Amino acid sequence: QNEAIVKQTFENMGYTNITFEHGTAMIEDESFACMRATAQINGITMYQLSFATKCNGYIANFAITTFNENTVDDVLSYFYLIK
Repeated sequence: QNEAIVKQTFENMGYTNITFEHGTAMIEDESFACMRATAQINGITMYQLSFATKCNGYIANFAITTFNENTVDDVLSYFYLIK
């Protein structure tokens, strides 16, 4: 169901060839369930990694998006856990 909502949102923005993959995102030694999306617009490929986590009674949502080259994991490597 979530994929259908995200897919419709991407399509409304003009994206095509939308695919999803579920997996984990690692931040330091902790894993987070994530969704990876790939889509195209105007001949450019978009890569997105999104995940959510609960923190002190709040929900934090993260979406990392890159274009032309899949570097979302590189960006994710700059994240760290506050302990």
